[in-house]
Amino acid sequence: MAMIGVIVLFRVSQWYSRKLEQKGHARKQGSVTKVAQKRRNHIILVFARSWYSAGISNYYQFYLIEHYDVSIREAQLYLFVFMIAGAVGTFIGGPLADRFGKRNLMLFSTLGTAPFALSLPYLPLGWVLPVVFLAGFILSLSFSIFVVYAQELLPENVGMASGLIVGLAFGMGALRAVVLGKIADTYTLKSLMIMCSFLPLFGILTYWLPKDRRSALDH
Repeated sequence: MAMIGVIVLFRVSQWYSRKLEQKGHARKQGSVTKVAQKRRNHIILVFARSWYSAGISNYYQFYLIEHYDVSIREAQLYLFVFMIAGAVGTFIGGPLADRFGKRNLMLFSTLGTAPFALSLPYLPLGWVLPVVFLAGFILSLSFSIFVVYAQELLPENVGMASGLIVGLAFGMGALRAVVLGKIADTYTLKSLMIMCSFLPLFGILTYWLPKDRRSALDH
């Protein structure tokens, strides 16, 4: 089944690359620096988003056990809510991007998560479940959009763009787990959660990404 998926997506990526080229998404000679800056902003956003998600999915249950004195079973319930909210958000994000624009949704998804992320380490237990759900849901709205946006920034290398973004989101899992675990060991789990809570604020970088109506490749 995985091989079938590879073959289908390979053909789709070729078709999509041709479509982007037909729409005139070709870079002009003097725009390399600007385009590179927008790509860096995009990668930083993916980096911040995936690290916050890793912090919650790998360590928040231990924070719940330590800080709220809940059982392992109860702590895993909160993690399940965060993950299922992410699945729902990923599914809904595509249609919302079609309606409101990819850049707008990316801005809302990253910065919109920030209030919930910043408050999460300090909430009473009764508020944690709905806030965890909202944080997971809003954060995941833009996951598939990041991939599509990267493809538009690199229309001549659609497959590479997809692999780069997905690789940053998932392939760095081992690295971020080690780094976050080291922070938790050096300081405390609460310190780790507080540090992670600031990561969605990197969503402000979305402001400098090109709007949908004028791709970075049109400059």
